[in-house]
Amino acid sequence: MNVLKFGFSISRTIAALSIAALAAGCAEGMDVDFNAPILEAAGINLSSKKAEGPDLPDRPGIVMPPSKDRLPEPGERNVASAQQWPNDPDLQRKADAAAAIEKETKYCREGDWSGKGGIEEFDRTTGRAPRCRAQYVKDAIKKNEEANAAIEARNNAPEPAATAAR
Repeated sequence: MNVLKFGFSISRTIAALSIAALAAGCAEGMDVDFNAPILEAAGINLSSKKAEGPDLPDRPGIVMPPSKDRLPEPGERNVASAQQWPNDPDLQRKADAAAAIEKETKYCREGDWSGKGGIEEFDRTTGRAPRCRAQYVKDAIKKNEEANAAIEARNNAPEPAATAAR
C-alpha cells in the first residue's frame, strides 16, 4: 500500500514540474505589444498616451456678395408662367394615351372610312368584332398590367430599416 501512495505522489510531482516547465517556456513570448495597430484602429487604446485628433485645415470664411446694392429686394420675384415651363413627359404620355384611347374608340364605333366607302361596306367586309376587342378583354389586360407593375414596384422598393428597440 505504501508503494501505491508513493507512486501516486511521484506522478503528481512530475505533473506539477512539467506544467511549471511548460509555463516557464511561455514567459519568453510575453513581450507582445498589446497596443497593436489593429487595436488602435478599432478604437481601443491600452496605453496612457492620448489619441491624436485629425489634422484639418482651417475653414475659410463666409463669402459675401460683391455689393449688397445688387441683391434683389425680398418679395420681388418674377415667377415663370406655366407656358414657359418645359413639357412634362408624364403629362405628355397621359395626354397621348387619352388621345389613343379616343382614336381607338372612334375606330371601333365608326370604322375606317378612308374616303373609299361607307361604314356599311366596311362593316360588311370586316365586321365590328375583328376591329375591336371586347371591353372585358381590355379590362382584364389592364388589370394584369397594373398587377405586374405593382409586383415590380414592390420588388424594387428598398427594404425598411430595422428598428433598434423591439
